[in-house]
Amino acid sequence: MADEDSEVELGFVEKPENSITLSSPFFPSKVGGKPSWLDLENLPPLQLLSCKSCKKQMVFLLQVYAPVHEDERCFHRTVFVFCCKDGKCHKKDSSEAFLALRNQLPRKNKFYSSTAPPIFVEGETVTLKTLDSRFRPRNFACLCETCGCLGDKKCSQCHAVSYCCRDHQVFDWKAGHRKKCSKLAEELASGKVKVDMQSKSTNKLLFPEFEIITEPEPSEVESEERSEKERMKDFEKITKKLDQVDLGGQDDKELEKLAMAGKEDILADKQFRVFKKRITRQPDQMLRYQRGAKPLFVSKQHQPSNELIPKCSCGANRQFEFQIMPQLLNHLGVDSVEESIDWGTILIYTCTKNCESDTVAYHEEFVWKQDFTDTGIPGNALF
Repeated sequence: MADEDSEVELGFVEKPENSITLSSPFFPSKVGGKPSWLDLENLPPLQLLSCKSCKKQMVFLLQVYAPVHEDERCFHRTVFVFCCKDGKCHKKDSSEAFLALRNQLPRKNKFYSSTAPPIFVEGETVTLKTLDSRFRPRNFACLCETCGCLGDKKCSQCHAVSYCCRDHQVFDWKAGHRKKCSKLAEELASGKVKVDMQSKSTNKLLFPEFEIITEPEPSEVESEERSEKERMKDFEKITKKLDQVDLGGQDDKELEKLAMAGKEDILADKQFRVFKKRITRQPDQMLRYQRGAKPLFVSKQHQPSNELIPKCSCGANRQFEFQIMPQLLNHLGVDSVEESIDWGTILIYTCTKNCESDTVAYHEEFVWKQDFTDTGIPGNALF
């Protein structure tokens, strides 16, 4: 990831060639699935991962591996973002349904080798069990079988798997644990079972899993070299999305008025025009990273002033680090118009001093959610 004074780095999602590279020993940047924790022992407490609105457990949204090279304490450094899966909790311009956590480790630590992880040959089959012992982390904590967060509750029958809450236990029971519970109990009694804390599973409770790949943002000159045909195609795509939004079943005249009013509101927002022009350089970007710079706002409304960005608990100021773009919504399967997860952009601000604590490994950072101008049009309908 980028250093403070460097150019913007853009993030894109793609399916990894080998899913093993999304596990903790490879220090991934990724979307969805289960979190690939950095510190494997001192995991965030469950109460911290509870939605401030509905009090249910949040699920993992993404993580960004962003070491700070000039700080030896941050040889490894990852920022994790969680969100509530209940669309009712995603209120306009409210960040209550989101959580950002920062974790860092020096090069020498108890979890990982100080040498670089191996590079796999295309087509090579590698699992965590067959991985070189230098890169295979030990089990330091029990993880929830459903979401991959701290699991402090064991299944009362097999005692082989853990959960963070009853909701996730019920979910896993229905998803298949009921069929293998007795067998796991027998294997555990015989000493043959070993639960792998890095194991991956896909379920409907989690977001689809992708790798985040990055590349520098092209310059305006490079962008202008795109053909007129490509620019028109992008414009027609956005316009078509606006025209297809369901605005509640009004008659044709009323529908037309609402649609036109929505478009006028968007076009009247100069900042939105700036935003739209900038992202046309790379329309598929789902993340923008530039630590210490200014974010790309989607609207002139609800922008955070310095006074609204709280200082870190250590007393240091926070600075912008990266933002999550609305294009990511297209990959998450949350395209319902009503009571859906939605945003214009999610801004992540982190401690300028990368503070540490003897009691906390995962430090809560500041999240600011900004929505598009109030048109009733969801962010993922624009891209």
